[in-house]
Amino acid sequence: MVFKRIIGLLTIVSIALLPGCASYQSRSLEDISYCLSDNSSHGISVASKAFDEVDCKTYLDRDVLAAGFQPVQLYIRNDSNRNYVFSYNRLSIPTANPLEVAEKVHTSTKGQAMAAGGTSLAVGTVLTGWQTGCLMGFSVLGGIGFIVIPAVSLFYAGVFGVPAVIAGSKSNKANAKLDQDFADKAPNSVVIESHSDINTLFFVPQEDFKEQFDVTLIDEATNAPKTVTVNVCR
Repeated sequence: MVFKRIIGLLTIVSIALLPGCASYQSRSLEDISYCLSDNSSHGISVASKAFDEVDCKTYLDRDVLAAGFQPVQLYIRNDSNRNYVFSYNRLSIPTANPLEVAEKVHTSTKGQAMAAGGTSLAVGTVLTGWQTGCLMGFSVLGGIGFIVIPAVSLFYAGVFGVPAVIAGSKSNKANAKLDQDFADKAPNSVVIESHSDINTLFFVPQEDFKEQFDVTLIDEATNAPKTVTVNVCR
């Protein structure tokens, strides 16, 4: 009975020491209309905000800045009677593909599995080694020790091997969720209908980032361009 309690207690402690699984939790973009300045052009107003580390964690759940990219949020208000198309490849500064940025901040599935497996192996080895030593001492009194030792080893192989598999699966799911969120928040093209507004996002390689840039919108009906200069709000 005492032996069973010890095994149970050590198992609970060991599992608690395993690395946590990857996850992805982010918030929707908030309205940044408060950043609007007097730069309206024939009914089109644009505001922008450069993300800091806190913004990255809040809205993207990843430190995109550390990966070499500056996230920039755009608020565009269309008070005209026409529809316009926004595309991040019509900005005056270089932009990066959102999915390429997402890949740079992916959780390593291999790393998560190795971390979980490594912790599992280390803890399991220590525990089974301690138990093996005790059982080998008792085994001189009978063959029961040689039955219990393999059973304990198999038990810990299951207990500590499974988290490594789970960690890899969780990382894959988190990365898929991250990819979808980045694509949703930074679409390649979006229509801004008459008397409506949008909040969208794009990514700039940090070495190419500028505090002022031009946003060119395309009239959906005539394909005529409309350019507005915007200053970054922080």
